[in-house]
Amino acid sequence: MKIAYAVAPADIAGAFMGLQGPLYEALETVARIGYEGVELFVRDPATLDVVQLKQALQEHRLTIPVIGTTHVLKQDGLSLLSPDREIRRQTVARLCRIVRLAAQLGSDISLGKVRGSREGLSELQWQEYLGEGLSALSTEARKDVHILVEAQHASNIDNLNGIAETLRFLRGLSLSPVKIHIDTYHVNLTEQDPVAAIESCRGMLGYLHCADSGRMIPSEGTIDLKRMFQACRNIGYDGWVGLEISQGPDPLATARRAFVALKHVIESSV
Repeated sequence: MKIAYAVAPADIAGAFMGLQGPLYEALETVARIGYEGVELFVRDPATLDVVQLKQALQEHRLTIPVIGTTHVLKQDGLSLLSPDREIRRQTVARLCRIVRLAAQLGSDISLGKVRGSREGLSELQWQEYLGEGLSALSTEARKDVHILVEAQHASNIDNLNGIAETLRFLRGLSLSPVKIHIDTYHVNLTEQDPVAAIESCRGMLGYLHCADSGRMIPSEGTIDLKRMFQACRNIGYDGWVGLEISQGPDPLATARRAFVALKHVIESSV
């Protein structure tokens, strides 16, 4: 498995579980630590110089396995479940632009909070709206980009919380570019049997986030991460692992400690 660290360009504002600040300095920093990839959070692709970004990635021998989309909702108020049809249209248009960026960078995109809230919508409505959005993104993605839907605990979002619920919904859509994205922090909160839940993702797992309890650095909390990683290996997942952790007072020291800790977890799960 390869390890990625979250980074954010200048237009990403607010609390962030990764390195913020000048983007190209962040890329140099994570490469120097030993990371092979970065999970790049993007609000608007128009703010990025793709040619310059590609050159920097090549220079530092980095890959962007996944593009995060959280701030499309947090900063611009766009969501796939908005009751306003025009906002849903704008959301799909923005996310399609991110899909096109992902295709240029050889990346996938992840949909977590940008799904929005089902509040005020019937079961049929929110599933229809989300299905329509994922269908449009899948058409844009074709075979070049995976659309990763992150199962998150109810404290984060009010739809597609557990792995079983998320898989059931995604499999019902039968959209080949769409896969599930899981996070050890959320898995620990939503699943009675984390190993069985992860193993149910065979053939559908597209990306893995790692954090210990309380969004701590791996092995500094109470989650049995080794068993979760063994479950991933049991279903043939050997892809990317992204760290999404609290930064603490010294983000650089956090990034360094997290790399060593996660590498140890991965190696001990073989």
